[in-house]
Amino acid sequence: MSDQIAKIRIADWQQVDGQTWEAPFLRNPKSRMRITAAPSRAGGITLSTQRRKTTSWRRIGQDVTVPSLDHRDARAVFESANSLAVS
Repeated sequence: MSDQIAKIRIADWQQVDGQTWEAPFLRNPKSRMRITAAPSRAGGITLSTQRRKTTSWRRIGQDVTVPSLDHRDARAVFESANSLAVS
């Protein structure tokens, strides 16, 4: 079981600001992923995923509106961003 757990790859996510989390790419620490949570006009929270290669952030995919940060769709946004960061 320890060998299987050791194979799990996860980015080093850090909360950098109130509702913003960033992680470096495992293969290129100068590139970073970022997820930002902001209140949605329709209620809930809008999650935006971005990637920085040089000096600017570029949005990746569509924003996702979720009822809360512990909702399964919010976890899916983080799982998707993590997959990109560790690939």
